[in-house]
Amino acid sequence: MRLYQNTTYIGGKKHKTNYSVRLLFGDRMMTFPLGTNKKREAKELAQFVRECGYKASLVPENKKAYLKETYEKLQLFSKLTDTFYETKEVSFSTLYKKMIKSKMEANIIKSNRTKEIYLEMLKHCEKAWGDINLEELNWEQEDKLYSYFNKKNFSITTQNMYKRCIKSFLNWCKKREIIERLPFSPQQIKITNTKPSWIKPKEFQMLQEHTDDAVMKARNRLGYYMGLRRGEFSNMRFDKDRLIVIGKGNKLREIPVQYPQCEDDVIIVHKYPAKEHSITKSFKRLCRRAGLDQFNFHCLRHSFAHNCMLNDVSIFKLQTYLGHSSVSTTENYLKDFGLDYLNYTSRVNK
Repeated sequence: MRLYQNTTYIGGKKHKTNYSVRLLFGDRMMTFPLGTNKKREAKELAQFVRECGYKASLVPENKKAYLKETYEKLQLFSKLTDTFYETKEVSFSTLYKKMIKSKMEANIIKSNRTKEIYLEMLKHCEKAWGDINLEELNWEQEDKLYSYFNKKNFSITTQNMYKRCIKSFLNWCKKREIIERLPFSPQQIKITNTKPSWIKPKEFQMLQEHTDDAVMKARNRLGYYMGLRRGEFSNMRFDKDRLIVIGKGNKLREIPVQYPQCEDDVIIVHKYPAKEHSITKSFKRLCRRAGLDQFNFHCLRHSFAHNCMLNDVSIFKLQTYLGHSSVSTTENYLKDFGLDYLNYTSRVNK
């Protein structure tokens, strides 16, 4: 059993919230939010959950009864509704929304952007399937969904992102024994990237020369020289000689200032905020004007990694600057550059 206190970042500062407990309940690992930030009360509730989990392992046929007793004790009424009803009685949309709420309560969905992606997928499913019940999902509905993706001309990356959402939903239903087996299992399409994923200095200069928009230029510089994602412009602040950023999963990272205009760019980007899809569209329009339409905004982040490699920044520091949870993710960036990859990864951390 693991009892831990959840944390969140508000204004760049770390705050402790309610406790959760993770343990083996019957035959699988489960996480239960305890709804309190008081340690003594949390320990008592965790002990109650542990006893119910032990009973469920001893008498598997009564597992649902013990699980229901646990949810009632913790006042997790949404989970009660999710777990104890007949599949025929609920629509896909209703259950999908309950899944999002459940994942947010369990601190699995941590950022607003992740929540937005799940909700976007729900809208697309409703357009492709209409008002459908969970029991009606089958391979025919899967084909309908993929045909809808193709009509919308979604890129392979976007399709894979939405497929992960629907796969996560189906696995969530199966784990809660709402369905006995998966009606289908979305398979992601392997991407063969033949285009360069980074922008050369001359190409970046060309992009900057093709716009008079000072805000766009500032965003481009922050992406190119500091490795920022689109969604991170509203979650950053300048502090002396470094940029403090709250990235994916509310991870806090610090990036040393790489160019003189950084502080001015942060000020102007904060003064004129923009939504992620707006940043994407404006950057693509800029690329078309400059004759570089093979690039997207994320290529600026790859360019930052590429420039760091050329300047002999160690892969471990680069991992920290990019906010990657694993160094293997950073290695995947570098493999695309076609440089001395093996020699670079063997360098010690400086």
